[in-house]
Amino acid sequence: MDPFSDIAETYDWTEQSTDDIPFFIKLARQTDGPILELGAGTGRITIPVAELGKPVIALDVSESMLSRAEAKVLSQNISFQTGDFRSLSLDQTFGLILAPGRVFEHAFSDTERESAFEGCSRYLKQTGTFVLHVWGPPADEDPTPPEKTTSIGPTDQHGTILFSWREERNFAKEIRKHYFRVEEIDGQNRMWMHDPIDLRWYTEDVLDTIGQAVGLTVCDRFRDFHGGPYEPDSLNMIWIYRKE
Repeated sequence: MDPFSDIAETYDWTEQSTDDIPFFIKLARQTDGPILELGAGTGRITIPVAELGKPVIALDVSESMLSRAEAKVLSQNISFQTGDFRSLSLDQTFGLILAPGRVFEHAFSDTERESAFEGCSRYLKQTGTFVLHVWGPPADEDPTPPEKTTSIGPTDQHGTILFSWREERNFAKEIRKHYFRVEEIDGQNRMWMHDPIDLRWYTEDVLDTIGQAVGLTVCDRFRDFHGGPYEPDSLNMIWIYRKE
C-alpha cells in the first residue's frame, strides 16, 4: 500500500521551499561518487542535483510520488527506485547520501532509527558524506498549536488554493501528528483532505549517539541551510556525517 498516494497530487503545489537546494547542490559538487537521495518524493531536490551530471539514485517508499518525479525528468542521470529507508537493500555504495525534508522522522521506534542509520553507513563509501535534516523538539509545550493557512496560486494546474496545516504533539512519545487540508477557492472548487502523518522528532544527543554507533562521525551541525551554527533550541537540525 502506498502511504502517500493521497499527498502526491498536491505535493508540488504546497511544498515550494527552495532555500535548501543550493545547500545540497554544493555538497553534491564536492562528491566524486554516485549520490543516493532518501525520500526523494516528486524530485524537488533530486532533479537539480542530477543536473550537475552525476548519477543519482532517487529512493522513496511511494510509487505515486516517484511517478510524478519521473514525469518531470529530462536528465538521464536519475534512477528511480521504490524502497524504504528504514530497511535499505541496494547493490552499490555512494559518495554522498542525502536525507532531506525530515524523511528520517518517519522512523518511529528506536529499532527503525538504528536500522536506518546502519543502512546509510553500510552503503556509504569510506570517507563518504551523509547529510540529514530533521526537526528538534517543539520550542513550547502547547500540545495543539493553532492551525496555519497560506494562499497559493493560481497556476495552470489549479485555481487559488488555501493550504492549511496543524499539528498535535505527544511529548511522551516525541511525536508530531500533522494534518493537511488543501482547498481550491476558485476554478473547480476542489478539496483534498490528506491522512494525518506521524513524525517523531530528534534530539542532539540521539543524532550524535546513533551516528557514532554505526561508524559515522559528525563533522558539522547547522540550524539552517545558510550555514548558521546549530544551537540547542534550533528547530532545524542539519547534521553532516562522514564515514571515517
